[in-house]
Amino acid sequence: MDSLRENFLCQEDGIGNSSKEVLTPKKKRIHQLLTKDMENTIVLKLLGRNIGYSVLHNKIYSIWKPQFPFKLIDIENEYFLVKFQNKFDCEKVLSEGPWIIFDH
Repeated sequence: MDSLRENFLCQEDGIGNSSKEVLTPKKKRIHQLLTKDMENTIVLKLLGRNIGYSVLHNKIYSIWKPQFPFKLIDIENEYFLVKFQNKFDCEKVLSEGPWIIFDH
């Protein structure tokens, strides 16, 4: 794992620096970009049987009914990133769950 990646870890309040080192302006800018890029993103974990990417995308789109389209990114082992275009859709999905897809 590269040193930049090792310096970051997930915390309840977002992405933070795992060491006590002072962030240089370049590292601080990278941190800001990572935090901003993940602002309206959730991690989705499928439990139960495998579902194809297109079927999953269409099903959660019809269940969630977002105001704007979202990006679904397969990050392997039945984990997906869902990147919303606005905070409202992201918060709606988080607050109205848990979500059941195909009785799973």
